[in-house]
Amino acid sequence: MEISIYSEGRPRYLGATIRFFLMIVGTFAAIVCNEGRADAQNYPWCAEGSYKGGGTNCGFVTLQQCMETVRGGAEFCGANPMYQPPPRPHELVRHPRHRPH
Repeated sequence: MEISIYSEGRPRYLGATIRFFLMIVGTFAAIVCNEGRADAQNYPWCAEGSYKGGGTNCGFVTLQQCMETVRGGAEFCGANPMYQPPPRPHELVRHPRHRPH
C-alpha cells in the first residue's frame, strides 16, 4: 500500500522514503544492540589523591606507569584493592590409560 500526498498538484509517494527511514533505524538498532558487554577494568595499580579532582584511577598495568602519570602532583600510587589477576590456564593432567587384560 502506497501512501501519497499531493505536492504542487502531483501525488508524491512516501513508501520509498518510509522504507529508507526504517532501514536506517533498523541498521542503527542492530549496531547498538550488537555491542559487546562492557567489563570493568581490572588493573593492579591505582592513582589516588587529588587526581583529576579527587578521584581514583585504577587503570595502570605497572607501578612505573602510575608514577609517571602522577609525577609533579599531590597524587600517589597504590595497589588496587579490587584487583583480581586473570585466571591461570588449567594444567593438562595426564591419566594413565587403563588397558584391559
